[in-house]
Amino acid sequence: MKTKPKPYCRVGKKGAPVMKKRFTLIELLIVIAIIAILASMLLPALNQARSRADSIGCLGILKQFGAANQFYASGNNDFSITTARSGITGWRYIQCLTPFFGSPVDTLGYGENVISPALICPVKRKQKKTNSAGKMGIDDTYGMSWEEVIGKSYVMYSKKMNRLKSPGELMLISDGVNFGLQKVAADPAPYWWFDGETNSKSAFATAYRHGGERRANSVFYDGRAASVDYTEIMNNDGYWTPRDGVGGVVRTAW
Repeated sequence: MKTKPKPYCRVGKKGAPVMKKRFTLIELLIVIAIIAILASMLLPALNQARSRADSIGCLGILKQFGAANQFYASGNNDFSITTARSGITGWRYIQCLTPFFGSPVDTLGYGENVISPALICPVKRKQKKTNSAGKMGIDDTYGMSWEEVIGKSYVMYSKKMNRLKSPGELMLISDGVNFGLQKVAADPAPYWWFDGETNSKSAFATAYRHGGERRANSVFYDGRAASVDYTEIMNNDGYWTPRDGVGGVVRTAW
C-alpha cells in the first residue's frame, strides 16, 4: 500500500518524497537589497519628472495671467494692469484680471484673498503652508515687479504695451513670496534663508521653487511664460525695468 506524500513534499521518480526548495535568509536579503538598489535608482528620476510636471503646471497658470493681461490691455487703450505702491495693499490689482478667469477672485489685502487653488503654483500647494492670515493665497504665490514704484507713495504704474521695446524680456508676474517683488531681493539667499517661505511676508523676494531651488517661473509682457535661472533674474536689469526707461510707463499719483 502506497503512502500519500506529505503536503510539503513532492514525489520523485522512484516514489521517494523530495522536499521543496525554499529561500534561505541570505538569498532573501540579497533580493531585498536588489529591490532597494533599483528603487534608489528610479526614485530620483520619478522626483525629477514630478518636479518638471509641477513647473509645467505653474507655467500654465502664469500663461493665463499673461493672456488675461493682453485681453485687459486690448480693452483699456493698450494699458497693462497696474503695479501699485502704498495705499493699495496685496493683490488688489489682480482684480483687473478677474473678469477673464472662470472663477471669481476677491482680494481684500495681504492674505485676505479668496482664489481658486487652480491659480496657485503646484509646488506652493504641496507645501500646505499658510500665511499670517492663515490662508494660502495669491499674495505669497506670485508677485509683480515694484522696481519702478519703490520709495514712491500712492503711485500706480501702468505700462503702455505698444511703447515697450522689449516686452518679451520685461517680467510681468513671477514666482514670489509677496505680491510685490524687488530686484534687491532677487538674490536667492533671502528666499533660501526663509526656509521654504516661512515668515517671508516682508521679503519681497523672488521664489525659486523650481529646478532645485535655482529657477523661478515668470510670464513676460508679451505673454511668453518661461523658467528663468536665478543668475538671470539677479543680473538682468531689463527683466525689471523697460529698456526704454520711463518711456513705456504712465505714472499716476494722488
